[in-house]
Amino acid sequence: MRGGSRLRKLLRLPQGFITARTTSQTMSSSVFQRKDVPVVNVGKKGLDEGVIEEINNILESRGIVKVKLLKNFRETYGLSPEEVAVIISQRLGAEILGVRGFVIAFRKRRAA
Repeated sequence: MRGGSRLRKLLRLPQGFITARTTSQTMSSSVFQRKDVPVVNVGKKGLDEGVIEEINNILESRGIVKVKLLKNFRETYGLSPEEVAVIISQRLGAEILGVRGFVIAFRKRRAA
């Protein structure tokens, strides 16, 4: 079992969820390397309504966003980036593109 699969199973993450260990294998032209994608920084105030609304506005207008978890947030709340990704995804109905370090990439969920 690969490291990413074990983490996915442990956190009960969606099948398409990409962890840092599998990101380089499956995303060669990565969204994490693109400079044109807007970034929202999450700091000591956490995931309050203003931050969630800002992420949602960017997703609606641009379709893609990166969320960076600052050191203040990590020290204050103690949540892993994967846990934060699932929380934001569930609140906004966004698709998680992946997690690399403390940066999470989302895109607007496609209509099925």
